[in-house]
Amino acid sequence: MRQVLRALTAATLSAVALSVALPTATRAQGLGFTLMGGAGVAVGDLGNSSALGIGVSLRREAGGQSAGWGYRTDVTVDRFSTTGAVEAYEYYGLTTNLVHYTTRELYQYAGVGIVQAKTVKSRGTIGTGDVNDYLQLGQVLQGGVGLALPKISDKAFLDVGVVIAFTSGRTSSWFPIRFGFRI
Repeated sequence: MRQVLRALTAATLSAVALSVALPTATRAQGLGFTLMGGAGVAVGDLGNSSALGIGVSLRREAGGQSAGWGYRTDVTVDRFSTTGAVEAYEYYGLTTNLVHYTTRELYQYAGVGIVQAKTVKSRGTIGTGDVNDYLQLGQVLQGGVGLALPKISDKAFLDVGVVIAFTSGRTSSWFPIRFGFRI
């Protein structure tokens, strides 16, 4: 398992470095930003211990529909509320994705990144002895499909995906469903 995490870390760092290096080469093909928000449906252990989550994302895109392929870098925040000694699970992610445009409206994406998982302890819990939040750094894989919504706006779209976050303490998975606008 340790070797898998090392390989995933190396791939993540390579992808982040590539996302920083490529903008200059792809500037002629178009750069853009998008802002997204929506819900996250947790599955597995995370789904057993939390409610429907919320998430926001800021994304930088390069390439595009005319090129057929592109890439994007996502900065995300996802929060899943719970009850009891843990108030919520929060995930802060930085992911680089390869994007394939099947048509002008339909695209698929897949990528790797880094994630900081935060377990937020309930402040009203008395006598637990541990009132500090718990932080873990790990890797994340994500993928999904997106659909442009030209009937709403030329800049509107919907993303549906899957996120798998690997930290030393657990593996967390959820399905983000996000609506967004290119800005």
